[in-house]
Amino acid sequence: MNKEPGKIRQFFLQDIVPNFYAFQAEKILRAKIKEVLEKDLEIRKEGELDENALIDEIKIYHEDERNRKQIIDDKAKASLFIIALSITIILGSLSFIKDPGSRLITTLPVLLLLIIGILYLLLSGVTAIKAFNIREYYSIYLRDRIKEDNGQLAVAKIDNDDLICRHYKNIKLNELTNNIRNNYVYATFAGIRNGIILISIFFIVAVGSIYYTSYEEDNPNKNTETMKGNNARQRQKEFPANSAQEETTTPEIKNKGKSIERERTTSVDK
Repeated sequence: MNKEPGKIRQFFLQDIVPNFYAFQAEKILRAKIKEVLEKDLEIRKEGELDENALIDEIKIYHEDERNRKQIIDDKAKASLFIIALSITIILGSLSFIKDPGSRLITTLPVLLLLIIGILYLLLSGVTAIKAFNIREYYSIYLRDRIKEDNGQLAVAKIDNDDLICRHYKNIKLNELTNNIRNNYVYATFAGIRNGIILISIFFIVAVGSIYYTSYEEDNPNKNTETMKGNNARQRQKEFPANSAQEETTTPEIKNKGKSIERERTTSVDK
């Protein structure tokens, strides 16, 4: 019973307002990154441990996070291109469907569809740029091992335990940072989807209103006859007794008129 509200809330945050959800999720992940940076790690060895093999395995995980970062960056670039293309098409199409005689286009609900759809695209552009501008990447760099002092190089010695702890921490930090990037990219594509849906509905209503207006202008007589027929049928529905009375009394009046005319001709002959 309690899971349903949670699913609805999750759907609302991730699919209806995904851009704002990505900003909120970044704060949570940044707090976790700070926690990892401040934590001191120690290795507790259980049984025999091949440290060199473990280091090689950790380097593979490290490389996987690097590749994941590159994939997310490529998606962010692609989303920016989609947003720019969509806005260009929308602005170009608006000039073609603009019609002062169409009342449906100028109504507030229909205009809200267009405005909210464009806002989705703009927010998606913001989140895409945000994902692309997160440049943090944690690794063991040359400056961490070698330092220059008055023309002399001081090489820092790192034992295997310390090296394992550093690699592990860097992998965790890169994983959390990539999650931030991935959330922004997901929010970007979800916003693009929502924006395109709303703008598509707007164009469907707009084109339909233009067609309806042009059809009325091209067929004014047909529309007038249709309205007259509808009004007549409406009157019959509202006053059925009067119509029936007219139909029943009309023949009697005609018969009486004929009998009076026969009586008049008979008296004249006499």
